[in-house]
Amino acid sequence: MNSNIIYMTDTEWDNMKREVPSSVKIIALIHLLLGIGSILFAIWIIVDMSGASQDMDFGKLLKLISIIVAILFVLMGSFLLVIAKGLWRARPWARILNAITTGLIFIITLASAINGSFSVYGLMILAIFMVMSGYLLMNRTVKNYFRKAQEK
Repeated sequence: MNSNIIYMTDTEWDNMKREVPSSVKIIALIHLLLGIGSILFAIWIIVDMSGASQDMDFGKLLKLISIIVAILFVLMGSFLLVIAKGLWRARPWARILNAITTGLIFIITLASAINGSFSVYGLMILAIFMVMSGYLLMNRTVKNYFRKAQEK
């Protein structure tokens, strides 16, 4: 065993398991809000595209692209809601999914920068996810919490 890892006693775990660490609650709430926001944005895209012209081929193409983008936002929002629920319930897979999401956001941000459509908003979202992933994967208290939750 690694002597650098601090393990909690069963009594400490029993006291802690009643309460999700505040930091994990905050990260779960951020995922929840971003998930709801993504789904609401998808709904807005669908509602907004009703004004696009159907007479021209461009209008049809714009509607098709809008539908695809809306579906992607619904999928991402649903994915974030699943991660939020997993974090709240101390499921170890939620930490991994958060790291995967961070990787995907990094790739999208990098592709956007290469494509010339770099945005400060995308960079801010990437920074937020990088901080959350780093914290969930490296903080001792959080690691112990998820490890103990998996054992129980």
